[in-house]
Amino acid sequence: MNAARARVGAALLIALCLGGCPHRPGPGGPLQRFEDAPALLEAVRQQAQKLERLRVRGTVLARREGQRVKARFAAATALPARLRFETESFFDQPVSILVTDGMEFSLWDMEGGRFFVGRATPANLSRAIPVFLDGPEVVGLLRGEPPLIAFAESRLELEPDGAHYLVWLSNSRERERLRIDGRELKLLEVEVEVEGRRLYLLKLAAWEDRPRLPREISFEMPSQKLELTLKVRQAEAAEPFAEDVFRLAAPPGVPVENLDAP
Repeated sequence: MNAARARVGAALLIALCLGGCPHRPGPGGPLQRFEDAPALLEAVRQQAQKLERLRVRGTVLARREGQRVKARFAAATALPARLRFETESFFDQPVSILVTDGMEFSLWDMEGGRFFVGRATPANLSRAIPVFLDGPEVVGLLRGEPPLIAFAESRLELEPDGAHYLVWLSNSRERERLRIDGRELKLLEVEVEVEGRRLYLLKLAAWEDRPRLPREISFEMPSQKLELTLKVRQAEAAEPFAEDVFRLAAPPGVPVENLDAP
């Protein structure tokens, strides 16, 4: 009987202690509260832009109409919109070098023996990085900053799990949906539609710290039958870059094509 009473007493003591312990939030901490979508998007942008300079290395896999191409890449970026993106084959053969300051771009296509220049538009940049984003959007995306349409209306919802936000942006032609981790302000998904048809779907996964960025970015563009997956294998916050890192001139004898020439 004494042993039974002792067990009951111990159980009551444990229950009282547990009941008095403060609630500990789950992984990621408590939900961060926002009154509207613009406030949340600005907080995500500020978080992403804490990483001013960045070096990353990894692999990129593209699938289009039954074809599959895989390559290594190395990128250097500096805010607000400077990017150097180099690709090479798995046989260590250089494939291309792209450089942009966010306004203009240069691309050396080593396999084709051509050199392109022009504005840093989605169409021009897609010759090297087949995603429908402009220069600043590509630089931001590597840090987890979302590309945004020019929206006239916005809406913010909290998912039933109480941990994720859904953001809806729209104008007369476009609609954008974003899914964001409401505790750590991590962008997880972006979908853009134009006149009711999906333009692209972005998914950001495998977020890690030091530096804080997604280690996997997937991109789908149905109209081009394109699927692309970028995986970051190495990442580091960088010291200030030499200015020539973001400059690229055509090698002697390589013809230059201006993609914006009339």
